Amino acid sequence: MKTTLTLLAASALSLAHAQVTVNGTTAFQCPGAAAGKNFCAAASLTSNIIIRCAGTVGQPGNCDDNLAGVPPVGVKDFAPCTCLRP
Repeated sequence: MKTTLTLLAASALSLAHAQVTVNGTTAFQCPGAAAGKNFCAAASLTSNIIIRCAGTVGQPGNCDDNLAGVPPVGVKDFAPCTCLRP
């Protein structure tokens, strides 16, 4: 599942913002101002994949799973990420 999530997020990043990049080992890099921030893996409200940058390393997450404890409790069918830009 983690491999599938990583590959899905990596492919979605081709449409994503330039703040997060994928290196040759499918690790997400969050250089400069992106460090410590979170990003949608695709355009806002079109994907449930979020990239969370802990320092300069990004980790993909699945909003469907992440919101499982929020009522109504359970894994969501589709919980899209919302991205706001200044």
